[in-house]
Amino acid sequence: MNKNSIKRCRRRKPYGEIFLDAIIVILIIVFVMNIYSYFKKGNRQLLTFLGYKPVIVKTGSMEPEILINAYVLLKKCDIEELKINDIAAFFHKNKMIIHKVIGIEDEGVKTKGINNFTPDSFIVTKEMVFGKVIAYTNLTSMLVKLSIKTWLLGLLLIFSIVVFGKLFRKIIKQNLI
Repeated sequence: MNKNSIKRCRRRKPYGEIFLDAIIVILIIVFVMNIYSYFKKGNRQLLTFLGYKPVIVKTGSMEPEILINAYVLLKKCDIEELKINDIAAFFHKNKMIIHKVIGIEDEGVKTKGINNFTPDSFIVTKEMVFGKVIAYTNLTSMLVKLSIKTWLLGLLLIFSIVVFGKLFRKIIKQNLI
């Protein structure tokens, strides 16, 4: 081997590759820690990634602000961090609910869905609070509606191709005979 080939073998990684490798290792460690905490706690609803949890809204109680199938990002927090007009995420009867904070009391916070006529009949206590909404997008809601239409258009396209194929074969047979 000559000197040039030895130098190529000992070539250092660029800083960008080292940085990318470090990020991948950190993400793997965080992923493993989350999987461990999932099995240790046994409750998937409490599983977060660095204190954040993405959720898809399944009801229309927060419409027109947050639509059904909207993608919501929650940040884990304590009840003391909630203020009036924050959108809180909490558990009630083993279901996660996302409603707006309309009042703060000694026992907890009063909440209401924007689309609901009356406030919630219960007070949200510190044991019930998961966190608060820090970001959301209704784009996913629109994409879900679009994908249903796309699915129907896809079926129509497949049906059209089949019918066109049969007609095309019939035309070719008539010309060949």
